[in-house]
Amino acid sequence: MKILSRSLLGVCLAVSCSSIAMAQENPQGEMSAPQVLRITREFIKPGKFGSVHERTESAFVQAMARAKSPTYYLGVTSLSGRSCALFLAHYASFEAWEED
Repeated sequence: MKILSRSLLGVCLAVSCSSIAMAQENPQGEMSAPQVLRITREFIKPGKFGSVHERTESAFVQAMARAKSPTYYLGVTSLSGRSCALFLAHYASFEAWEED
């Protein structure tokens, strides 16, 4: 029974590791890691965090949508420590960043 359970565990481990390794492959036509990553840091004043900051950022997103900007970005805020927000955008090259 121990031999069967150990061999079954080994097979499961091998299958799961191989599927993770295959997921790391980058097939043709898919986006790879960005060459240029722009990180914008914004410190938020105490009391201005929450709905006030969200309205400001919402207006920025709406302006980018009206301009039909092809750039996507990710915004993250801190949960502890000093209140700040980070905005991450990726570009294929510095020329693409300059065009944007």
